[in-house]
Amino acid sequence: MSGFQFAHLETYARKPKDGRGTGFIFGEAARRPEASVHVETPSQPVVVYGQTVEAVERLHDERATAAKTATKAGRTRTR
Repeated sequence: MSGFQFAHLETYARKPKDGRGTGFIFGEAARRPEASVHVETPSQPVVVYGQTVEAVERLHDERATAAKTATKAGRTRTR
């Protein structure tokens, strides 16, 4: 085996303080015009395997809303 292999991961918040959030990232993947200003003529994404970008965004939002954490004070907050 030769060469290096690595992965680059980034995380995004649903409510970003600075920069881009998950809505923008899903918009970029779906080739929405407001998220694709850096591409002259964006073409529609091709689903090779799995679900459409819109379906994955809905699933993400549902699961993120359902994810709750209890604080030490006994309050519940959405992650």
